Amino acid sequence: MRFGVFGAADAGTFGWDNLPASRAVAGFPYKRWVSLLPEGLATYPISPRHEGITPEAEERIHQVMQTPRGDILGIKIRLGQHDRRDDEALLADGVRIADSLGLQLMVHFTDTFLPLAAIVAALRPRDVLTHVFHGRRGSILVNDRLDPAIANAVHRGIVLDVGHGSNHFSWPVFQKAQAQGLLADMISTDVTRRTLNRAPLFHLPFVCSKLVNANLDWDQIYRSTVANPLAYLGFTIPRNSAVVLQPRYASVAFGDSHGNVVKGSRWWDPVLVIYGGRLIWNAI
Repeated sequence: MRFGVFGAADAGTFGWDNLPASRAVAGFPYKRWVSLLPEGLATYPISPRHEGITPEAEERIHQVMQTPRGDILGIKIRLGQHDRRDDEALLADGVRIADSLGLQLMVHFTDTFLPLAAIVAALRPRDVLTHVFHGRRGSILVNDRLDPAIANAVHRGIVLDVGHGSNHFSWPVFQKAQAQGLLADMISTDVTRRTLNRAPLFHLPFVCSKLVNANLDWDQIYRSTVANPLAYLGFTIPRNSAVVLQPRYASVAFGDSHGNVVKGSRWWDPVLVIYGGRLIWNAI
Protein backbone atom coordinates (compact mmCIF):
# COMPACT_ATOMS: atom_id res chain seq x y z
CA MET A 1 0.00 0.00 0.00
CA ARG A 2 2.98 2.31 0.55
CA PHE A 3 3.43 2.21 -3.25
CA GLY A 4 -0.21 3.06 -3.92
CA VAL A 5 -1.43 -0.48 -4.54
CA PHE A 6 -4.98 -0.96 -3.24
CA GLY A 7 -5.60 -4.58 -4.19
CA ALA A 8 -3.81 -7.62 -5.53
CA ALA A 9 -4.25 -11.10 -6.95
CA ASP A 10 -1.83 -13.90 -6.13
CA ALA A 11 -0.87 -15.85 -9.25
CA GLY A 12 -0.52 -19.46 -8.19
CA THR A 13 1.70 -19.40 -5.11
CA PHE A 14 -0.55 -22.00 -3.51
CA GLY A 15 -1.93 -25.21 -4.96
CA TRP A 16 -5.21 -26.93 -4.27
CA ASP A 17 -3.58 -29.19 -1.66
CA ASN A 18 -2.02 -26.43 0.49
CA LEU A 19 -4.41 -23.52 -0.02
CA PRO A 20 -4.65 -21.48 3.19
CA ALA A 21 -7.98 -20.44 4.62
CA SER A 22 -9.33 -17.18 3.26
CA ARG A 23 -8.56 -14.22 5.50
CA ALA A 24 -8.48 -10.46 5.28
CA VAL A 25 -5.12 -8.69 5.37
CA ALA A 26 -5.59 -5.36 7.17
CA GLY A 27 -8.53 -4.52 4.96
CA PHE A 28 -6.41 -5.06 1.83
CA PRO A 29 -8.50 -6.79 -0.86
CA TYR A 30 -6.88 -9.71 -2.66
CA LYS A 31 -7.86 -12.78 -4.63
CA ARG A 32 -6.07 -15.89 -5.86
CA TRP A 33 -5.45 -18.01 -8.87
CA VAL A 34 -4.81 -21.50 -7.50
CA SER A 35 -2.01 -23.55 -9.05
CA LEU A 36 -3.00 -26.78 -10.80
CA LEU A 37 0.04 -28.37 -9.14
CA PRO A 38 -1.04 -29.67 -5.72
CA GLU A 39 1.58 -27.68 -3.77
CA GLY A 40 1.88 -24.66 -6.06
CA LEU A 41 5.28 -23.01 -5.72
CA ALA A 42 6.15 -24.66 -2.40
CA THR A 43 8.97 -26.60 -4.13
CA TYR A 44 10.26 -23.60 -6.15
CA PRO A 45 12.72 -23.41 -7.92
CA ILE A 46 12.16 -27.13 -8.50
CA SER A 47 8.94 -27.66 -10.44
CA PRO A 48 7.51 -31.19 -10.38
CA ARG A 49 6.06 -32.69 -13.53
CA HIS A 50 2.31 -32.61 -13.98
CA GLU A 51 1.32 -36.27 -13.65
CA GLY A 52 -2.32 -35.75 -14.51
CA ILE A 53 -5.43 -35.47 -12.36
CA THR A 54 -6.79 -38.63 -10.75
CA PRO A 55 -10.54 -38.87 -10.03
CA GLU A 56 -9.74 -38.51 -6.33
CA ALA A 57 -7.64 -35.40 -6.95
CA GLU A 58 -10.33 -33.89 -9.15
CA GLU A 59 -12.92 -34.42 -6.43
CA ARG A 60 -10.58 -32.74 -3.93
CA ILE A 61 -10.04 -29.78 -6.29
CA HIS A 62 -13.78 -29.29 -6.61
CA GLN A 63 -14.24 -29.46 -2.85
CA VAL A 64 -11.54 -26.87 -2.22
CA MET A 65 -12.46 -24.51 -5.04
CA GLN A 66 -16.22 -24.60 -4.46
CA THR A 67 -15.98 -23.90 -0.74
CA PRO A 68 -17.63 -20.49 -0.24
CA ARG A 69 -14.76 -18.08 0.24
CA GLY A 70 -14.98 -15.41 -2.44
CA ASP A 71 -11.25 -14.98 -3.04
CA ILE A 72 -10.66 -17.55 -5.82
CA LEU A 73 -10.40 -16.24 -9.37
CA GLY A 74 -9.41 -19.42 -11.13
CA ILE A 75 -6.65 -21.89 -11.99
CA LYS A 76 -3.03 -21.02 -12.77
CA ILE A 77 -0.71 -23.17 -14.90
CA ARG A 78 3.02 -22.63 -15.42
CA LEU A 79 4.23 -23.85 -18.80
CA GLY A 80 7.83 -24.19 -19.94
CA GLN A 81 9.19 -26.18 -17.01
CA HIS A 82 9.94 -29.59 -18.56
CA ASP A 83 8.90 -30.47 -22.12
CA ARG A 84 6.09 -30.31 -24.63
CA ARG A 85 4.27 -33.30 -23.14
CA ASP A 86 4.15 -31.63 -19.73
CA ASP A 87 2.90 -28.37 -21.27
CA GLU A 88 0.19 -30.17 -23.26
CA ALA A 89 -1.06 -32.01 -20.17
CA LEU A 90 -1.08 -28.84 -18.04
CA LEU A 91 -2.97 -26.86 -20.68
CA ALA A 92 -5.56 -29.57 -21.33
CA ASP A 93 -6.22 -30.25 -17.65
CA GLY A 94 -6.09 -26.56 -16.74
CA VAL A 95 -8.76 -25.61 -19.27
CA ARG A 96 -10.92 -28.61 -18.40
CA ILE A 97 -10.79 -28.04 -14.62
CA ALA A 98 -11.30 -24.28 -14.89
CA ASP A 99 -14.24 -24.81 -17.24
CA SER A 100 -15.84 -27.40 -14.97
CA LEU A 101 -15.63 -24.93 -12.07
CA GLY A 102 -16.86 -21.96 -14.10
CA LEU A 103 -13.59 -20.14 -13.37
CA GLN A 104 -10.87 -18.48 -15.46
CA LEU A 105 -7.46 -19.87 -16.36
CA MET A 106 -4.19 -17.93 -16.11
CA VAL A 107 -1.31 -19.21 -18.27
CA HIS A 108 2.36 -18.46 -17.56
CA PHE A 109 3.83 -19.07 -21.01
CA THR A 110 7.45 -17.95 -20.58
CA ASP A 111 9.66 -20.68 -22.07
CA THR A 112 6.67 -22.72 -23.26
CA PHE A 113 7.33 -25.68 -25.53
CA LEU A 114 3.97 -25.16 -27.27
CA PRO A 115 3.21 -22.96 -30.28
CA LEU A 116 1.42 -19.82 -29.16
CA ALA A 117 -1.42 -20.66 -31.55
CA ALA A 118 -2.05 -23.93 -29.68
CA ILE A 119 -2.26 -22.12 -26.34
CA VAL A 120 -4.56 -19.38 -27.63
CA ALA A 121 -6.84 -21.89 -29.36
CA ALA A 122 -7.43 -23.67 -26.05
CA LEU A 123 -8.28 -20.54 -24.07
CA ARG A 124 -11.64 -18.87 -23.50
CA PRO A 125 -12.64 -15.21 -23.25
CA ARG A 126 -11.33 -13.65 -19.98
CA ASP A 127 -8.64 -16.30 -19.57
CA VAL A 128 -5.26 -14.62 -18.99
CA LEU A 129 -1.91 -14.82 -20.78
CA THR A 130 0.62 -13.47 -18.29
CA HIS A 131 4.24 -12.34 -18.93
CA VAL A 132 3.10 -11.28 -22.40
CA PHE A 133 6.34 -9.36 -23.17
CA HIS A 134 8.77 -12.05 -22.06
CA GLY A 135 11.84 -12.57 -24.24
CA ARG A 136 12.37 -16.29 -23.95
CA ARG A 137 11.18 -19.40 -25.77
CA GLY A 138 7.55 -19.01 -26.84
CA SER A 139 7.71 -15.23 -27.42
CA ILE A 140 4.81 -13.35 -29.02
CA LEU A 141 7.22 -12.36 -31.83
CA VAL A 142 8.12 -14.44 -34.88
CA ASN A 143 10.96 -12.91 -36.91
CA ASP A 144 10.31 -9.59 -35.14
CA ARG A 145 6.64 -9.58 -36.16
CA LEU A 146 3.69 -10.30 -33.88
CA ASP A 147 2.60 -13.91 -33.97
CA PRO A 148 -0.86 -13.95 -35.65
CA ALA A 149 -2.07 -15.90 -32.61
CA ILE A 150 -1.87 -12.71 -30.54
CA ALA A 151 -4.33 -10.93 -32.83
CA ASN A 152 -6.61 -13.94 -32.44
CA ALA A 153 -6.27 -13.74 -28.65
CA VAL A 154 -7.17 -10.05 -28.60
CA HIS A 155 -10.13 -10.64 -30.93
CA ARG A 156 -11.48 -13.42 -28.71
CA GLY A 157 -11.23 -11.43 -25.47
CA ILE A 158 -8.25 -13.21 -23.91
CA VAL A 159 -6.65 -10.89 -21.35
CA LEU A 160 -3.00 -9.88 -21.86
CA ASP A 161 -1.09 -9.20 -18.64
CA VAL A 162 2.41 -7.68 -18.36
CA GLY A 163 3.37 -9.76 -15.29
CA HIS A 164 6.77 -8.04 -15.29
CA GLY A 165 8.61 -10.00 -12.59
CA SER A 166 12.37 -10.31 -12.61
CA ASN A 167 12.50 -12.74 -15.55
CA HIS A 168 9.59 -11.91 -17.80
CA PHE A 169 10.08 -8.53 -19.48
CA SER A 170 12.08 -7.81 -22.63
CA TRP A 171 12.54 -4.30 -24.01
CA PRO A 172 12.95 -5.51 -27.63
CA VAL A 173 9.76 -7.57 -27.41
CA PHE A 174 7.80 -4.73 -25.80
CA GLN A 175 9.06 -2.09 -28.23
CA LYS A 176 8.42 -4.17 -31.34
CA ALA A 177 4.98 -5.19 -30.10
CA GLN A 178 4.14 -1.57 -29.21
CA ALA A 179 5.25 -0.40 -32.67
CA GLN A 180 2.80 -2.90 -34.16
CA GLY A 181 -0.06 -1.64 -32.00
CA LEU A 182 -0.15 -4.20 -29.19
CA LEU A 183 -0.79 -3.00 -25.64
CA ALA A 184 -1.50 -5.03 -22.51
CA ASP A 185 -4.90 -5.10 -20.83
CA MET A 186 -3.29 -5.20 -17.38
CA ILE A 187 0.04 -3.94 -16.05
CA SER A 188 1.08 -6.06 -13.09
CA THR A 189 4.35 -6.61 -11.27
CA ASP A 190 4.43 -10.32 -10.37
CA VAL A 191 6.28 -8.98 -7.35
CA THR A 192 7.54 -11.29 -4.58
CA ARG A 193 9.41 -10.74 -1.35
CA ARG A 194 12.61 -11.59 -3.25
CA THR A 195 12.03 -9.04 -6.03
CA LEU A 196 10.39 -6.06 -4.27
CA ASN A 197 12.64 -2.99 -4.43
CA ARG A 198 15.21 -4.82 -6.57
CA ALA A 199 16.17 -4.32 -10.21
CA PRO A 200 14.71 -4.59 -12.75
CA LEU A 201 11.26 -4.59 -11.13
CA PHE A 202 11.36 -2.54 -7.89
CA HIS A 203 7.58 -1.86 -7.58
CA LEU A 204 4.47 -0.91 -9.55
CA PRO A 205 5.13 2.87 -9.85
CA PHE A 206 8.61 2.07 -11.20
CA VAL A 207 7.16 -0.30 -13.79
CA CYS A 208 4.67 2.41 -14.80
CA SER A 209 7.52 4.94 -14.99
CA LYS A 210 9.56 2.75 -17.33
CA LEU A 211 6.58 2.26 -19.63
CA VAL A 212 5.88 6.00 -19.71
CA ASN A 213 9.51 6.53 -20.69
CA ALA A 214 8.85 4.04 -23.48
CA ASN A 215 6.07 6.31 -24.78
CA LEU A 216 3.05 4.68 -23.15
CA ASP A 217 0.69 7.50 -22.19
CA TRP A 218 -0.78 7.98 -18.71
CA ASP A 219 -4.32 7.29 -19.95
CA GLN A 220 -3.22 3.79 -20.93
CA ILE A 221 -1.30 3.39 -17.67
CA TYR A 222 -4.48 4.28 -15.75
CA ARG A 223 -6.63 1.86 -17.74
CA SER A 224 -4.18 -1.00 -17.33
CA THR A 225 -3.28 -0.49 -13.65
CA VAL A 226 -6.60 0.78 -12.27
CA ALA A 227 -9.71 0.58 -14.47
CA ASN A 228 -9.18 -2.82 -16.11
CA PRO A 229 -7.90 -4.67 -13.00
CA LEU A 230 -10.73 -3.26 -10.86
CA ALA A 231 -13.28 -4.51 -13.37
CA TYR A 232 -11.60 -7.92 -13.75
CA LEU A 233 -11.03 -8.54 -10.05
CA GLY A 234 -14.35 -7.11 -8.90
CA PHE A 235 -12.71 -4.66 -6.51
CA THR A 236 -13.80 -1.15 -5.63
CA ILE A 237 -11.60 1.59 -4.21
CA PRO A 238 -13.03 3.01 -0.96
CA ARG A 239 -14.09 6.62 -0.87
CA ASN A 240 -11.54 9.10 0.47
CA SER A 241 -8.65 7.30 -1.22
CA ALA A 242 -5.87 8.91 -3.24
CA VAL A 243 -2.40 8.32 -4.63
CA VAL A 244 -0.24 11.32 -5.52
CA LEU A 245 2.75 10.65 -7.76
CA GLN A 246 5.58 13.17 -8.01
CA PRO A 247 8.12 13.16 -10.83
CA ARG A 248 11.76 12.83 -9.80
CA TYR A 249 14.06 14.40 -12.39
CA ALA A 250 17.32 12.52 -12.67
CA SER A 251 19.01 10.15 -15.08
CA VAL A 252 17.63 6.65 -14.61
CA ALA A 253 18.34 3.36 -16.35
CA PHE A 254 15.23 1.25 -16.86
CA GLY A 255 16.46 -2.30 -17.26
CA ASP A 256 14.70 -5.43 -18.48
CA SER A 257 15.23 -9.10 -17.63
CA HIS A 258 18.06 -9.53 -20.16
CA GLY A 259 20.35 -6.59 -19.43
CA ASN A 260 18.83 -4.26 -22.00
CA VAL A 261 18.38 -0.67 -20.81
CA VAL A 262 16.19 2.26 -21.82
CA LYS A 263 17.57 5.54 -20.47
CA GLY A 264 15.14 7.99 -18.90
CA SER A 265 15.28 11.43 -17.33
CA ARG A 266 12.62 10.96 -14.64
CA TRP A 267 10.52 8.52 -12.68
CA TRP A 268 7.39 8.90 -10.59
CA ASP A 269 7.38 8.29 -6.86
CA PRO A 270 4.30 8.03 -4.58
CA VAL A 271 4.51 10.94 -2.13
CA LEU A 272 1.01 10.70 -0.64
CA VAL A 273 -1.12 7.57 -0.23
CA ILE A 274 -4.52 7.64 1.47
CA TYR A 275 -6.74 4.55 1.65
CA GLY A 276 -10.33 4.90 2.86
CA GLY A 277 -9.45 8.05 4.78
CA ARG A 278 -6.41 6.39 6.43
CA LEU A 279 -3.00 7.93 5.83
CA ILE A 280 -0.65 5.21 4.53
CA TRP A 281 2.29 7.29 3.34
CA ASN A 282 3.22 10.97 3.36
CA ALA A 283 6.52 12.18 1.90
CA ILE A 284 5.38 15.64 0.90
